[in-house]
Amino acid sequence: MQQLRCQGLTQVNDRDPDFQAAQDALDASLAEARLQQSAHHDAVSAIRDAQTLRLQVLHDELAPLVRARPETAAFIDLTLMHGDPPRLWIDLTSYVTTAPDPRTFCLVQDTKKGQSILLETKNRSEMHKKVTEFIAHRTVQRQRELPQAAINQPISRGHYTTPALILAWLTGVSFGVLMLYVAWVLFPLK
Repeated sequence: MQQLRCQGLTQVNDRDPDFQAAQDALDASLAEARLQQSAHHDAVSAIRDAQTLRLQVLHDELAPLVRARPETAAFIDLTLMHGDPPRLWIDLTSYVTTAPDPRTFCLVQDTKKGQSILLETKNRSEMHKKVTEFIAHRTVQRQRELPQAAINQPISRGHYTTPALILAWLTGVSFGVLMLYVAWVLFPLK
């Protein structure tokens, strides 16, 4: 057996049977680890796909409800976001996810105090009913807030009075004549 020592490292002759056996064992272990990792990745992907499909079915059930009323379509945004875990966003602060396990729907609302779980169930029809109620309550709340916002807005007048328009026209004409005079003085014709 031929060994070389260089800076604390040992080099082994690759023709050595012990070296070949160790290398074969390591190769087999690496192949097994790769197979296990692949199987794990496939299982995680299958679970994520199942979660996404369950949320897609809920989305498809809720979409006609939202499109039926223009006032809900204005602020309810049913958007399915792929991720870990996938989420079906209802509006800017509320979403449905499949947590804590892939078979459980969870309606979550973000508030100033943190996240609030409104419903956790394995039954899709229960979740559909709760999201419908949630959308109805948000619609009523929004209808109450919009008139208040309109009252607090200053009244904007989109029209101008005749004297203001005449003054603006005269100012523009005067400025144009002045610019023509300046150009004539700076660049006289020969």
